Amino acid sequence: MDQHELTFLPYDQPEKVSFLKPRYIKGLANAASHSSFLNSTLVNRLHVAESGDLLLIPDQLQSLEAEESIEVTFEPIKKLRWTREQSAGHGVQFGRLAIKSNNCIPAQEYVAYKPDLSVEQAVREAAASRFVNTENVVGSAYDPLGFLKQLDGGVVLITRFAGQTETFDNVLWKNPSEVTDGQVVDALSKAAKSLAYLHAAGMTHGDAQPKNIAWDTQSDQPWHVDLETARRYTEYGDRTYYKGEVIDDLQTFMLYQPCKRSMDMFDMVAEKYIQSYESQSNNYSPVNKDAIMGITSMKLKVLPIV
Repeated sequence: MDQHELTFLPYDQPEKVSFLKPRYIKGLANAASHSSFLNSTLVNRLHVAESGDLLLIPDQLQSLEAEESIEVTFEPIKKLRWTREQSAGHGVQFGRLAIKSNNCIPAQEYVAYKPDLSVEQAVREAAASRFVNTENVVGSAYDPLGFLKQLDGGVVLITRFAGQTETFDNVLWKNPSEVTDGQVVDALSKAAKSLAYLHAAGMTHGDAQPKNIAWDTQSDQPWHVDLETARRYTEYGDRTYYKGEVIDDLQTFMLYQPCKRSMDMFDMVAEKYIQSYESQSNNYSPVNKDAIMGITSMKLKVLPIV
């Protein structure tokens, strides 16, 4: 470990977690005040739904009609949690969703249940994911299938399970003795590309910790996840505001690391981000290398992951 030396920083001080909360809350507030990815009709429908109500997205489930009488069952499957232990630790469940109706062939889907979202967060993440999957964005996102209203008024977002995705906490959260420098560089490089492609499409993430950035191991392309704080901007929008949100994403990405990185590793990340952004956009990147390196020069401090 000479050029890219890693320093393991144990997180056994829970009080430090509070450092990240204001940033995440800010992301939620910014998203809530932004009109993009907010479907008021669906939000209102979920707010008045009864606990236990299931709202499916018909065109995502074969030929299912919106008003059909259906029977839905969910069977948890433990083996689907393989490589997803971090997600499972946050309450995400994986299993088989079986759907029967009077007018179509029974359907089955392997799904992930993401619980404890607000109505607005669930709707925003579903809308942002569909935007990624239908517009000119490099990479993919989980297909949203529907919503389940919880007893406490929160919402479960149901998405199609994708077994080929890899979240970068599988590498970056390991003790340095368990990973090579090459694996860390590869993970950070892919994460930087993923964030750049999202930004080049006019989107910001809002909570761009490396653990919230994933990769598709089959297509070798980004897999955009945890988009409940995502925002979208048009070419006619406020460029200055967009640049500020991009920098906020990059600050989150650079600072909230489980291990301290050397400066040359961050230099590589900055180069990879800018190259990837400009390969997808006719506009220059909203930030330059000096701006990104200005973020990493903040004593390369490391803040807890939550």
